[in-house]
Amino acid sequence: MIEKFNLGLLDLLSILLPGGFLIGLAWQSGWLEDWPMLSGIPEGWASGAVFAASAYVLGHFIHMIASYLDELVFEKIKEKKWPDQTLVKEVVQIKDSEIGEIDRKHFNAFKWSLAYLMQHQPMMYQAVEKHIAESKFFRSFLIVLLVASLWAFVQQSWLEGLLSLGFAFLSLVRYATQRQKSIESAYQYVIAAKGKGRQA
Repeated sequence: MIEKFNLGLLDLLSILLPGGFLIGLAWQSGWLEDWPMLSGIPEGWASGAVFAASAYVLGHFIHMIASYLDELVFEKIKEKKWPDQTLVKEVVQIKDSEIGEIDRKHFNAFKWSLAYLMQHQPMMYQAVEKHIAESKFFRSFLIVLLVASLWAFVQQSWLEGLLSLGFAFLSLVRYATQRQKSIESAYQYVIAAKGKGRQA
């Protein structure tokens, strides 16, 4: 129960924090001074509620945009850094034996592994979900930090821009490693679970 709460909190923060960061950046730049939603709202809980709601909505858009990094960036990193296909080939064989051959574009091995673990091995699924939540968090922050660095360079704040780029690179590393860890863990758990089933 506590583990599930922690995962839900991390997933929520991966939406709220990037959205809140961008709103804070826009506020500092003066872009939101005349925003109609904020005019006439007194300071206190009301303004805090508007900020949280705005951050949540904006965070969802950042999350949607960041999701394109999985194919545009992560797949290229994976091909160079983690080219081994042993696990995925084994899982594809298990998947095909369970549900038949389905086009990878519609239902790939990773999605099937998550569905299988969610249904048959929920504890294993939670372990994989932790890596997924962390990768989503750093994936969204990567987008935010790139925007922050661009804004800093436009303002000729070279040090802030370079720092933002540095943190963006660190976020990219963490995003890629956690994404790969979630894939490898899902495949390993499915193979282990199906191995136990065959032995039984």
